[in-house]
Amino acid sequence: MTEMKLINLTPHAICVRSGDQEVVIPPSGQIARVKVDYRPHEIIVVDGLSIPVSLELKAEVEGLPDPQPNTRYIVSRVVLDACLERTDLMVPDTSRAIRDEKGNIVAVPGFIVTA
Repeated sequence: MTEMKLINLTPHAICVRSGDQEVVIPPSGQIARVKVDYRPHEIIVVDGLSIPVSLELKAEVEGLPDPQPNTRYIVSRVVLDACLERTDLMVPDTSRAIRDEKGNIVAVPGFIVTA
């Protein structure tokens, strides 16, 4: 096991809970985002209503620092998917999140990386 520095590049604090222990990783103040542009694609008609459909054109990732030794960056799934070559990115494991009575996420059990 290697001690890692975690930098949260999302706008939300991330609470990680394991058993009776938890740690909260606050937002760093820097947000990594995928800049997205849209182009008109087609018009579909539903019950007489014309509805525009746009084609999503993903562009560059903004706000993502260069890799640093012993540092992992917490990012959104969209950023992770746009940067599959990066081994220092991870997303909160929301598929197994701990939720309150209203269904809001209060903690996650860990993180997910890509292979």
